Amino acid sequence: MSTRPASIGIKRFALIGAVAGTAALAALGGCAYQGNGQGPGLDNPISRRSVWMSYLSGDDLRRACHAGAPDRLRLVYNAHWNDQVRVYELDGGAAPLLRQRVIGPMDLGHFSLSTAAEPLTGRLAQRPLSAAQYQAAAAAAAGAAQASPVPVDSTFASDSFYWVLSGCQQGRFLFNAWQYNAMGGDNSRYNALTFPARLAALDTTGIPLAWPHPMSGFDVANQLQDRQLRWYLRVYADHVGPADGI
Repeated sequence: MSTRPASIGIKRFALIGAVAGTAALAALGGCAYQGNGQGPGLDNPISRRSVWMSYLSGDDLRRACHAGAPDRLRLVYNAHWNDQVRVYELDGGAAPLLRQRVIGPMDLGHFSLSTAAEPLTGRLAQRPLSAAQYQAAAAAAAGAAQASPVPVDSTFASDSFYWVLSGCQQGRFLFNAWQYNAMGGDNSRYNALTFPARLAALDTTGIPLAWPHPMSGFDVANQLQDRQLRWYLRVYADHVGPADGI
């Protein structure tokens, strides 16, 4: 197993809801995501940022992955960090399930007592899947993970579009990542992905997926304005970690 950086130097981790738009320049301790309700989780922004790299890397899934372990795939989509982050977890087994979470700015038009926690947790949903639905989505995701090498040493900016996949399938740990080049470069590797459309079709959050698109002049201006607040992750062979000093 690869050696992990000891700390997470996140230049920007803007919180949603009441603290939306604030930025923290801090070297955060890298906590391991345990899953199963143990340790820091994703249900509030403070604990979420402490385990985010570990969660993206699928550390909990890796630990539980062995011959005979249930299949489980985690797909995380970053569509500009402060605009939309989506989490999909495909659980296999006798009763396949799609767990969903969308983190983003507070939707005042959707606010009610039942959604009051969304500024902290993000919007949560889950959907039972038929065996055919699960197999189609899982095959598309696992196939993509194995279709091309992991882009080792790539850096992904927080204000970009990318997917990170981790999971366990048939006792084998899977990991890969894909970034959309919004500046007009080669996107053939990203465009070959079929699982985003399958997940979008199964999504029950009610929040449309923010599809990647080439940068406009307005986008470029915003990036220039926010360049000191941007944070990056680095892709390693079997996990992601902070990319400091960029």
